[in-house]
Amino acid sequence: MKPERARIRQRNLIPIRIAGMYLLFSILWIQLSDHLLFARIQAPLLQQRIELWKGTAFVLITAALIFWLIRKAMVERSNRDQLYIEATRNIFGTTGEECFYRLAEEAARLTGVSHVFIGALEPDGVHARTLAAVARGQRQVNFRYPLPGSPSAQVVEDDFCIFPDHIQKLFPEDLALQQLGAEGYMGIHLKGSDGKPVGLMILLDDKPITDIDRKKAALHLFALRATSELIRLRTEEAIKISEKRLHNLIEGTLQGIIVHRNWKPLYFNNPAARIFGFRAPSEARDYSDNASYVDLIAPEDRERLRGFYEARLRGENPPESYRFKGLKRNGQEIWLESRHILIDWEGGPAVLTSLHDISAHKSLEDSLRLSEERFRTLFDTVTDGLFLHDIQGRIRTVNSRASRSLGYSREELQRLRIQDIELNPEGLDLPNIWEELAAGHVSTLSGVHQRKDGSSFPVEVGLSALRLDNERLFLASVRDISARRQTEEQLRKSEIRFRQLSQEFQTLLNGIPDSINLLSPELDVVWANRSSLRTHHKADDQLFGRRCHELWYGHSTPCFNCPALQCFTTGQTVETERKDAEGRIWAIRYFPVFDETAAVDNVIELATDVTETRRLKEKSLRNGQLAALGELAAGVAHEVNNPINGIINLSQLLVDELEDPELSDIAQRILGEGDRIAGIVRSLLSFARVEKQHKTSLDLEGCLNEALTLVEAQLENDGINLEVSLPEELPPVLGVHQQLQQVFLNLISNARYALNERHAGDSDDKRLNISAQHLPQDRVCLIFHDQGTGISPEILGRILEPFFTTKPMNSGTGLGLSISHGIVRDHGGELQINSQPGSYTEVQVILPAILPAILPAILPAIHPAIHPAKESDA
Repeated sequence: MKPERARIRQRNLIPIRIAGMYLLFSILWIQLSDHLLFARIQAPLLQQRIELWKGTAFVLITAALIFWLIRKAMVERSNRDQLYIEATRNIFGTTGEECFYRLAEEAARLTGVSHVFIGALEPDGVHARTLAAVARGQRQVNFRYPLPGSPSAQVVEDDFCIFPDHIQKLFPEDLALQQLGAEGYMGIHLKGSDGKPVGLMILLDDKPITDIDRKKAALHLFALRATSELIRLRTEEAIKISEKRLHNLIEGTLQGIIVHRNWKPLYFNNPAARIFGFRAPSEARDYSDNASYVDLIAPEDRERLRGFYEARLRGENPPESYRFKGLKRNGQEIWLESRHILIDWEGGPAVLTSLHDISAHKSLEDSLRLSEERFRTLFDTVTDGLFLHDIQGRIRTVNSRASRSLGYSREELQRLRIQDIELNPEGLDLPNIWEELAAGHVSTLSGVHQRKDGSSFPVEVGLSALRLDNERLFLASVRDISARRQTEEQLRKSEIRFRQLSQEFQTLLNGIPDSINLLSPELDVVWANRSSLRTHHKADDQLFGRRCHELWYGHSTPCFNCPALQCFTTGQTVETERKDAEGRIWAIRYFPVFDETAAVDNVIELATDVTETRRLKEKSLRNGQLAALGELAAGVAHEVNNPINGIINLSQLLVDELEDPELSDIAQRILGEGDRIAGIVRSLLSFARVEKQHKTSLDLEGCLNEALTLVEAQLENDGINLEVSLPEELPPVLGVHQQLQQVFLNLISNARYALNERHAGDSDDKRLNISAQHLPQDRVCLIFHDQGTGISPEILGRILEPFFTTKPMNSGTGLGLSISHGIVRDHGGELQINSQPGSYTEVQVILPAILPAILPAILPAIHPAIHPAKESDA
């Protein structure tokens, strides 16, 4: 800006320089004329005449020059004023885009520049978009351009900037200046009502800018009109957005809203139309053309509501909230809760009424009232005396039986304490008794109660502790302990049930576990319940305004065949399923929300997490398959058992009668293989047999050998080197044979899978070691050590969770280790897993041992009637 100030200062000195030159010329002319003339003319009279003629000529020339300059300035000012008037007339009455183009055209015509641009700043602060662009008298298509590196950035910052020439050299980064062939630049920013820039107006010329003051004045004039039009447009846009949001809020609310004047409906929103059985607000308005709001009110409530309405118009204060019976279009009665306020609607007073359908809530209240009446009847008609008192003994209420038995009225008893009617109050340590009762202990007290007339009678009192509104209370039942307990239990359950119902009604929307979103036609989330916030891990300000496809999939564009768009298009409910990034499965339904024109204004998205349901279904199918497989295996084992026994018997006969050693050796081998098959069949039948789950003294080595019998052939076929090293005197344990065998089979199966994953063929490292130790504190530890793939640390912490598996689909259920852990825990033991990824996995089964010294003492107690294992843990 410094070079520009120097140019302006030099331009302001031009008139002073012209005046100085004119004065110097006059002095020189007079001196020169005196020298030339008076040097040759000696006559005094002639000299005087020449002097007079010279002075007169000088005055006339000076006057003519001054007159010409004044007339020229007046003509120029008149022409400029005429141009301003004509420009103002051309833009008068225009608005919007036409107004901006007219402003640009008149500014170009008035200032004589080649290009004029009027632009608005975008919210990012680094871009602007033209509202009107005129180049050499022709209107141009509006465009968006960046501010950094251009003279427009200085205009936004400094209010007004001018660069008369060499603008391309001053801003080489602005390629648009080169494309337009600009030489001179002048710009001013447009200020909003808050004093901040909202736009800018630019003059460009393909030659240096001259007559700066005039063009600057014109620029300020046109910028003022452009500013007012831009502010007006932005204000209108803000009003439209506000009206749209208000409309969406009113139509999206769950409460019905009706505006009426003299009971003539003027406005229905969607919920109000649905409350009265109309399909859309337009249908409600058609109905109201021949009826009134009174026709939607039950006859017995009409006069009461008329009184409220008239009192409101008179300026009185009738109840703002009330309940009444409404009538649906088909005549069905419904209970409504209403609030109303007096408003100004379209130039006249009207009443805005909000409606909420409380039919279900009213039914619940009736049930609660009936339950309370039944409770009071039960409380008063029970044959035993009942007392409700606090921890200090102050009596809160009693039943009729207690009042009659003591001879006091109910009001008199409520002014007494339990210690006043008990002859031995020293034993009533109520705080200690309350703590014991709260801990689950049952307390029955014996005492003597004294009547009002002084007589006494022995009583048995059963006490129970209550906590109502965070206050500790006792409920005492006199004489009949069993009846008191039954009554107290019924009352407690009734109270809890109806309290929960009341709380659920108050928190209905936010308490729904399903995710609920309200979508706009642009698929923006305009409302969501708390479950939706938790589902998408968002806060309120992070969720609202986001697109549904961004929340579910992270996509920037709607999904192919989008169900929400289908609901907007067809106006029908759409159901679908999808899987999110966390692997959860959602059943999603989309419900249309109609506006007064029966068009879909919003869509409600209801998402239900069905992941666990699918898993339970898959588990049920898998358990059915396993059960069928077990039955099939048991059946096959029974069928194989008979011919195997025949083979063994015939082989034994051949061994006994054959004298040929070679043939006898073959028969002996057949006999051995038959015995091995028979052992496998016996183990299979033992594992498949449904037994009573009773714990007995078990030999772990025998239980392990039976499990190995079932899988030894598989291990051998896979090339797995099995090593079993157990101590000779391993103490027995107390357990269920079949359950522990299942644990061993699960652990061997997991080890086999890991070894096959790491070693595809035969290998010396393809090894499974099974060993045992006698630990301190009378415990036995079986160790299953495989050199397989191992388990990573992040998975090791979840390996015992139900349904968690690292195996591919259809290769595991994720239940083996979870069930094994439950079985071992039920046997009083623990399951410990240590692993190194890519190296080994070691599983330790630690069980309490039965020492030989105490085995004879506990043998009589080990009986089939011993407590069974918990099925939930197994």
